[in-house]
Amino acid sequence: MSSHVSELKTKILMKIGERVSALGFSKRPVGQSFYAQTPSGRNVIHLGFVPHDDSDVDVIVNLAIRFDSVEDLMNGYRSLSKTQKSSTATVGVELGNLLGIGQKRWNLSTDLDVDRASDDIAETLIAHGIEYFKKGGKLEDVFDILRSFGGEAETLVSIPAVRYEKILAIAAVLHRWDLLPELAESASARLKEAGDLALPRFIAFSSKIMELAPRA
Repeated sequence: MSSHVSELKTKILMKIGERVSALGFSKRPVGQSFYAQTPSGRNVIHLGFVPHDDSDVDVIVNLAIRFDSVEDLMNGYRSLSKTQKSSTATVGVELGNLLGIGQKRWNLSTDLDVDRASDDIAETLIAHGIEYFKKGGKLEDVFDILRSFGGEAETLVSIPAVRYEKILAIAAVLHRWDLLPELAESASARLKEAGDLALPRFIAFSSKIMELAPRA
């Protein structure tokens, strides 16, 4: 990666940090992410970069919400390092997909591009991102959206098998043991119908979660 592209990345991270700090997020990025702590975990704004050559780079913005209780439960069954476990998120969405327009990229090749992209990203976050974090700020609400198996659920977690695992984990955290069998059966049926290769993994995960249910 050229020094020019590296400078563009650094500049937009600094500018975005200045803008999102007014929204309650950290001003300094941790890697390429900005964090806002919440009572149940944290909200995350992450900038992804796709360099094309030595002169320009695309920026992609992702939003994520982490509920520590859910991630602590799920990470107990994941082969991840301590650092990786601390960075997992419960739900997330790319900003363009949140807007319903597909992945949105901002191209940077000059300082003027950095200024324009920073303004547009900040305005989009204010108009739509903050509402996303508010809507997903309560675990019970996230659970209701995910278990609806509707389009909004797909926006929160795009990969079906992962989404279904989240549903079961959240049900366990909320002690909705009465819903577990039906949710697991419905999710398994959907994966089977789609020919999803992740079905065996999901079945194994659902069995582990079911074992946590109190004995009658």
